[in-house]
Formats: sequence, structure tokens, C-alpha cells
Amino acid sequence: MGYFAIYFLFSLKLLRILDMKRILLLSLLLFFVQNTSVFAQFQYGDLYLEGNFRIIKTTQDRIYSLFNSSSQQIETQKVETQILSINIVPTVNIFISDDISLYVGLGYERFKFEEIRFRNSRFETPKVVDEAFVTIVGIRNYKSISSRVHFYNSFRSFSSFGKTKTEDGALTPESDNFVESISIRHGLVFEASDKFLLSASFGSLFVTYTKNDLNNADLDTDIWSYGINTNLGSLSISVSYKF
Repeated sequence: MGYFAIYFLFSLKLLRILDMKRILLLSLLLFFVQNTSVFAQFQYGDLYLEGNFRIIKTTQDRIYSLFNSSSQQIETQKVETQILSINIVPTVNIFISDDISLYVGLGYERFKFEEIRFRNSRFETPKVVDEAFVTIVGIRNYKSISSRVHFYNSFRSFSSFGKTKTEDGALTPESDNFVESISIRHGLVFEASDKFLLSASFGSLFVTYTKNDLNNADLDTDIWSYGINTNLGSLSISVSYKF
């Protein structure tokens, strides 16, 4: 409890730099739920489906002016950038008591960056593809603020096993990637109905280990990172469905 008290007091000092509109909106939400009908509390055996499902594709066109030394003229080069991001990680959350739940997630992530450009009288399409399978295992402890709003602390382990492939002309390096992250997170849960929950997570204490193994080369990298994220203005919103 000592960590959570210190974390809370430190977070309060940051309120003066947060967006006051978000604070006002959260205050109105808490006032609203205190005066609405009562829903059933969490119970042993409750099962919820949640997670991430995101597919984003963006395209950007850029135009460069380059000096051609052969023709002694300035030529225009157009570059089209395409980015595809896929994140599909369904998660099952089951209550093992009235205030503690276990959750397990398994999913797939893919990031593709590709450029289409005209250089040296021919088209070039360098690309980077990063894909991985991810697993999530965690436990949450809930404390009721009202009949429909609950605060939770969670301990989560995130693992990612993937590969990065780069194609740029004759160069096609590949690397095997591994990420392991352990974090303590906090959040609020709002019971929108007897079947749907809205969750907002904020703040975390984390430790992350990243290993990149470049195939056919002695260029392995091991990176450790850790810290405390106290940005209460950056909320992550998710929806859960009760079976």
C-alpha cells in the first residue's frame, strides 16, 4: 500500500498540468453514476471478453526537388508512403472471487511500412515488415467507488515473439525479436449495462526487456527499460462484454 500512496500523492501534483476539460468530464461522470440505477456487483465466475482489435492504414504522398548532376536540372521526385498497422489481441477476464479476476490474452500484431519511389529511372519499393505473436497474463483487484464505478490495480505480464524483415534492393536483413514487460497498472471500470463495461486505464510502473537478434550477424542487442508513467491525461479506453 505504501507504493500506491506515494504514487497517488505524486500524481496529484501533476493535476495542474493536465487538461482541465478531461478532469471536469471525469467529475461529471462520477457525479452521474452516483445518481443512477444500481447494477449487480462482480461475482465469482463472471466471464468477460475484452481486448484490442485495430486495423489502421495510412497513405502519405511527398514530393522532393532533387538536382540531377547529369542533366544539370532540378527534377521532381514523388514518394508514396504506405503504413499498415494490425493489432488483434482478444482477452478473457474471469473472476475468481467477488473482487479479484484473472485475465489471459493471445493475439497477433503486424506493422508494415512501404515506400514507392522513382529513382535512377526505375521504381523502388523498400519495405519493413514487423510481425509478432503476443501473450498477456494478469490479475486485477477491484475496489468499488459506487454501485457502477470500480477502481482496480492490476499486475500484468506481456510477452511478444516476432520477426522484423527489411527489403531494400538487394539487402534483406531479418531479425528475431523478443519483448517481455511486467507492469502494475491502475484503472476505472464503469458498468454501462448488465452486459457491457467501459474501462479506462491510466498510470503504470513497468519493467521491459527487449532482445533483437539479427540473423547471420553478430549484432544482438539487449535493452532494459523501466519507469513510472504518471500521465493521467492519457487514458486508454476499452469495452468488455459479459457472457
